[in-house]
Amino acid sequence: MTTHDTHRRPLAPTAALLIAALATLSACEAPTRRNNELKPQDIQALRDKANEKASLRSQSANSRLSPEQQRQVIALVNGDPITLGEFEQRLNDQPPFVRARYNTVPRKREFLDNMIQFEILADHARKLGYDKHPDVLLNLKQAMVRKMRADELDERVALRDVSEEAIRAWYDGHKSDYVRPEQVRVSQIVLPTRDEMDATIKELEAGFAEDPTHKRRTFGAMARKRSIDGPTANQGGDMGFFPRPEDGGTVTPVLSEAAFALEKVSQMSAPIQTPDGHWHLLMLTGRKQAYVRTFEDARRSIAQRLYREKRALAEKDLIATARADAKITVDEELLKSIPDPEPDPEQPKAHDHSDETPRDPTPSPDEATDDEDP
Repeated sequence: MTTHDTHRRPLAPTAALLIAALATLSACEAPTRRNNELKPQDIQALRDKANEKASLRSQSANSRLSPEQQRQVIALVNGDPITLGEFEQRLNDQPPFVRARYNTVPRKREFLDNMIQFEILADHARKLGYDKHPDVLLNLKQAMVRKMRADELDERVALRDVSEEAIRAWYDGHKSDYVRPEQVRVSQIVLPTRDEMDATIKELEAGFAEDPTHKRRTFGAMARKRSIDGPTANQGGDMGFFPRPEDGGTVTPVLSEAAFALEKVSQMSAPIQTPDGHWHLLMLTGRKQAYVRTFEDARRSIAQRLYREKRALAEKDLIATARADAKITVDEELLKSIPDPEPDPEQPKAHDHSDETPRDPTPSPDEATDDEDP
């Protein structure tokens, strides 16, 4: 085993302990474990060959070891080296609670033995031809593509590439996502005369007394039955959420004022006459408090969003470049001959919804089964 250079920079205590412990284990035991039948010169030649192979392997930029220390060979398995850098990286890949176990020399030897066992099994699998198995080759390709994408995109795009100006522009262009005034949601019944409104209120009160836990449902049914405002009547009277006029709301001021004065869900207003002469009855069905997220609060999430967008564009460019260099031939007729996949008998038959009109995921107030805020 290679000895340490006395002029090398001092190591952190953990790294120094790692080198000392593992170097001792390797120097004392590696020759007797696998190579006790070899002559000393044969062992040295094998180590030289392993060092040459190990020097070609990628090294971790986050290692606490120097490049020379990372290349040092701690064990040989059938001539294939396990380097100090590989040991450190494999250990650091473990979850923190697992890493905490390996803080003594015997525990480190246990981890090294596991790595040796893995190399032995991998070598045995190669001898049996598994390195040419289609599943293995597919997994190798997938791992290679993942690694290539990660490395190439990390090189092309970094979070620091997202400028402060771009973050500010996004925030200013999407203010409604970060600054929202207080809003209320009400349902209404609109009638032409006060007499009709008074009669409707009495009918509603009788319905509430009969079924006090479904007031919104009762109100919605009455709106469909009696209200003369077509668009909202078809929705059980639902007017949706809206802010005050001074915050950009478009609801008539007298109705907006009455709506915001309501305090409890399912509470009804007094009859309100609007300038057009119609009478309105409102029921509160929801409320959203004002929401303000400052630029500083949103800055990090916006930067991450813009970074992901830049990375997605870089990935598209990477794929386009790779496709431009590729020669592709497809037999369209043969493609048509491929049988459809067998359906899963435990899954319900798929239904084509392409021609259906998407449904608003927000339920109308009268669909609620109780009087809580929807």
